Order: sequence, then structure tokens, then C-alpha cells
Amino acid sequence: MSSGVVPETDEVLVLCVGMPLRHVGELAKLLRDLAVVVAAPDVEGALTLLREVHAHQEDAGHPPYAALPSAHETRAAGPAAPLIIGTLRIASASREVSVAGIRVHLSAQEFDLLAALASDTHRVWSFEDLTAQVWRTEYLGDREHVNSAIKRLRRRLSGRPGIRIVSVRGVGYRLVVGGASSVPTALTDALRRSQRRPRPDDAAEDAA
Repeated sequence: MSSGVVPETDEVLVLCVGMPLRHVGELAKLLRDLAVVVAAPDVEGALTLLREVHAHQEDAGHPPYAALPSAHETRAAGPAAPLIIGTLRIASASREVSVAGIRVHLSAQEFDLLAALASDTHRVWSFEDLTAQVWRTEYLGDREHVNSAIKRLRRRLSGRPGIRIVSVRGVGYRLVVGGASSVPTALTDALRRSQRRPRPDDAAEDAA
């Protein structure tokens, strides 16, 4: 994984781990000149990225960032809290999925696909985004691998009331759970409030 931008010592590094790319882009627009926003797919990728930045700072003779935790220390910090959306429960640490308390057995790829869809139920996940998130490869226009995986996941979830994977023709897929969606995080709330806040240019136009 490429580190992309390596910040200078007087810059703030904001590392987004496992966030949907759309939210990362919104955060980058909000922070603009205040910080460097970098995305990582998971904790291991984030640690790899930060160690590269740490080594770069030392090689350049700059004071390095704070000491980074080892993989053992990261695991010792405790697993992430499960994602709960309506009757759906996804535990990323144990890679277990249940619906209304009943375990759903998924393959590794099916779990990753469901976790991606569930991470943001407000969006339609495009074929390109799912390919990058689940398969970690570049999307070259072939949708068959995504379509086939979705069919398998739908079969696994069949008979589980209130859970649907909705197709959006020509775009991708969206997860719907009993009419409910995931509870927005504080960051998502802040992003939405900032988007609703009128800009100075808008006020000038209204006055005109």
C-alpha cells in the first residue's frame, strides 16, 4: 500500500480507517489546509502507513510522531464493537454475523461484502467501490465477480426477514435492513451539519 502524502512535522495527519471513501472525501474537503487526510482499509494497513511516515520523519531528521503500537499492543486494546443495524449484527473481530440472534454462516468473501454494504446503508455501493473494498483490486469494467458474489450472499440471507440487498440498475447495490439504517457516527453527523450550513456566497446571492 502506498502512503500517498507524507506530512511535514507542522502538519496534522488525519487517518481514516475503514471509512467509506465518500466520507473520507467529504472530510478532506472540510479540513482542506488544516490537515492531511489519508485513508487506510483496515488497522494493519493503517499501522503500516504510519510506520512508513514514522521512518520517513526519522530519516529526514524531523522529530518523529509518537511511538506507534505494535500489532500485539493493538490486539490487546480490545476488539472493535459489533455493528448493529436493526436485527443484523456484524462482529468484525470474530467475523460472525447473526440476524435476530440466529447465526448466519458466511465465507470470508461473503462476510467482507456484507460488512462493506452494512458500513454505509445510506449509499448505493458502485461496482467500482465494492471491487476496491472487497477484492482490493482495480475495477476494469467486469461486473460478473460482484454480481456472482451478491447472488451467493443473497442465498445465505434468504429466509432472514427484513434484510434485502437491493439492485440499482447500472450503478451497484445497497443494503436495506428492516427499513432501518445504521446509526450515523458523530463524524457523519458533523459532516451533514456542515453541508446544510449556508455558505457566505449563498447568503450574498440571496441578498442580491
